[in-house]
Amino acid sequence: MQLLVPQTAAAQVPYAIARAPATLIASGLATTETVAVMLYNGVAYVPALDDTGTAIKLTATKYHTVLASPGDYRFDKSATAAVSGLVIKQNAE
Repeated sequence: MQLLVPQTAAAQVPYAIARAPATLIASGLATTETVAVMLYNGVAYVPALDDTGTAIKLTATKYHTVLASPGDYRFDKSATAAVSGLVIKQNAE
């Protein structure tokens, strides 16, 4: 499912994952461009953490991640030099 049509502008994309896992994939990221994965904690969006406690960010070299837990997510894409988009593939799609 396409979450964000490829564009150069920065964007914040909310998305609720009801059944996990889900794979998030970014296209077109280069050098320092990122997509930060944020998770709603009931008060605010905070960085989602991987199994090692590191904030999950997509980059040019790490352009996909598996989100293992359901929840209310937001994907914060930085401005990019070339168009960059987001897609998500949920379990059983």
